Amino acid sequence: MRVEDLPGELILWVLIASEILVFAAGITAMMAVRLTDPEGFSAAQAMLDGRMAALNTVVLVTSGLCAALAERAAAQDRAVRARVALMLAAIGGVIFLIVKGIEYAHDMRQGWGWKAIRSLPSTTC
Repeated sequence: MRVEDLPGELILWVLIASEILVFAAGITAMMAVRLTDPEGFSAAQAMLDGRMAALNTVVLVTSGLCAALAERAAAQDRAVRARVALMLAAIGGVIFLIVKGIEYAHDMRQGWGWKAIRSLPSTTC
């Protein structure tokens, strides 16, 4: 397949490829920590709220879908539909920030703030 045969702009595919690489690196690092420090990994995992993560995943995927639908509607000269879909995507972004704010507020109530982070032991190579 040639680059010219790909749908959309080249920069979109560069963005997608970079996102895949970043996620792959993150998952690789996570698995390495899980294998080398299973107790620490389990303790850290227990501190996470899976429900909030699941909610944010649904919000982000839905928001992304709305953005894609807005682009398609705009390409079909359906301005009203494009605006509505774009507004829904923006609302999804706001909901994401609200959920993140709730998560961070909870973490701070548990004592996880800049002070707690700075007091963690540092590791150097």
